[in-house]
Amino acid sequence: MRTSSPRGPLLRACAYVIASVVLLAACGAPESGSTSVATAAAKSAAAATTAATAAPAATAAPTAAAAAPQAGNVLLAKVPNAPPRATPSPRPAGVTAPPPPTPPPAKVVAVYSQWDTVTAGPGESKYNVDGSVGCTKASNFARGMHIVWRMEFVETATGKILQAADMRTATLKLPNGDEAKLNFGRHGALETSPWFWTAAWDVPPTYPLGILDWAVNVVTTSGKEATIKDTMAISSGALDNHVTIVP
Repeated sequence: MRTSSPRGPLLRACAYVIASVVLLAACGAPESGSTSVATAAAKSAAAATTAATAAPAATAAPTAAAAAPQAGNVLLAKVPNAPPRATPSPRPAGVTAPPPPTPPPAKVVAVYSQWDTVTAGPGESKYNVDGSVGCTKASNFARGMHIVWRMEFVETATGKILQAADMRTATLKLPNGDEAKLNFGRHGALETSPWFWTAAWDVPPTYPLGILDWAVNVVTTSGKEATIKDTMAISSGALDNHVTIVP
């Protein structure tokens, strides 16, 4: 099988230019029309040279584009060559360190919850918007994505991790009035797969950007009630790790 070479177009263009010059010489002094023909031939040769030179770059372009990060990826990315953490300046002589902060009084709650939010698997959003990686812990979600809450509830009086038979109601409530029931089940096909509570919500395409102030209300069969919110979120200047809706 014959393969094309970048030299082919260049050689043909050069031959065309030489033939044009020979023809003009045979016909005597060039007229304005003949000059235009020669100029056009020269331009054609230059264009062929440019195309032949640029051909390898055009072939490599798709590979470079495929390696580039996907636009709109809301997951964290590494920062290469990041500077090391700054070393605190030494305290001047005679200046004492401030006392450590005093924590507030410890809360006593009837039900304690451990939770996180994760991206959904492919095709779970009713708006057909998937995350770039499925079933991954995250706090930033784009409009249209399917957010999944995973939870465990513990009755503090007994230390019991609550299951379906121990819960009367468990409801996720969103700021826009939407609600979703939490369900208890095994996640995985193995006998060792974990059991926990889940609820999910599809972010509407026009939902306001910013912090998502969700809450979960639970009532146990023993009559214990609790409201769970994001109590460990940090918000300080540009840093905010609340569950957040992003562009």
